[in-house]
Amino acid sequence: MKSKIFLPMIVLCILASILVACSPAPQSVINDWQQAMNKGDIDQALSYLAEDAMVTIAPAFDGNGIYNGQTEIRGWYEMLATGKGVTTLSKCTVQGETVTCLNTYADEGLKSMGVDFLESDFVAIVDKGKILSYTVTARPESLAKFPPAPEEIADSWTKALAAGDIDAALSYLANDAIVAIIPAGPDGDGSYTGHDEIRGWYETIVGANGVGTLSECITDGENLTCFNTYTDDGLKSLGVDSIEGEWVAVFRDGKIQSYTFNITPESLAKFPPPPEVRIISPETILGNWEGQNGKYFVWHDFRADGSLTVKVSGVGLISDSRYGFENALLNIEDITGDCKGIVGSYEVYATYEGEEAIQLRFVLVGEDACTDRRETLAGKTMIRR
Repeated sequence: MKSKIFLPMIVLCILASILVACSPAPQSVINDWQQAMNKGDIDQALSYLAEDAMVTIAPAFDGNGIYNGQTEIRGWYEMLATGKGVTTLSKCTVQGETVTCLNTYADEGLKSMGVDFLESDFVAIVDKGKILSYTVTARPESLAKFPPAPEEIADSWTKALAAGDIDAALSYLANDAIVAIIPAGPDGDGSYTGHDEIRGWYETIVGANGVGTLSECITDGENLTCFNTYTDDGLKSLGVDSIEGEWVAVFRDGKIQSYTFNITPESLAKFPPPPEVRIISPETILGNWEGQNGKYFVWHDFRADGSLTVKVSGVGLISDSRYGFENALLNIEDITGDCKGIVGSYEVYATYEGEEAIQLRFVLVGEDACTDRRETLAGKTMIRR
């Protein structure tokens, strides 16, 4: 009776032993997998992996570096194939189910960063002819080949500039880097190209003890977007503690190629209004100026010959006048229409941007019997067109 029970068991044990003995050796499986990977044959490469295989890449180059199951692993392999990745395993040792090798990997993406190849420790678990898992851990000396991450470069740049080390700050910028400050300050157009122009801007920052702080940074390929908080002695003298805005930089080959600082409207609103200057001669007001009276736009064109025309949107020309300054007052006399011969006197104040007047404000002195002129000038401001 016992012999009848044990006989099937003995047969099963023999079959199991044969199956195990017939399974490919772990090293052979790894070699075949490597060849399929280097051919870009993703289906063939996956055929050597268990359905629930796990791949770990450390440090991660995409996502968290962990891929579970053939669907996730396929996505990783497709990215390697796109970059024409080549894997070379050498110095392999086998201990039971574990295969340990030196992995030398190269692809187009690495070469574009100036990295010829990457060496890693490769450890795989192989059972019954299938790779259950493998881990690729990059060696420190290979990681040292990579240029610093954009956020690292930006952090070093801000620290150098805050310390007043202009040469060090410029070393993080490409020679033809472009810097843009939006909107521009009172000096220049806010655009600086190349180290020489940028150095002049940085000298202004350092001279004012300027400090920028980047936070909430997000990296997207070559682009780094941060929230920038900036302060300096000049701002503080105006009663502005700091200004804020979006800082967007482009990185390539370990250098800042360009960056733009867009100052927020809330920060701009902190600034006191520019001082006004009393105008006592016609040179400053020459040209076309745009104002508003209710829903209508009004245009005053002051000419060098002392003539003035006034036009209203939807109406057209409403007056021809003569103007001139006397005793620091602007005197206007209409020479046509209902206000012909009527004179009005106004104080004129200008707001400047750099050396150019960009806004005029008119203050009525006494009375102006010309209703149209009074309504378009008294207490009104105009901007240069």
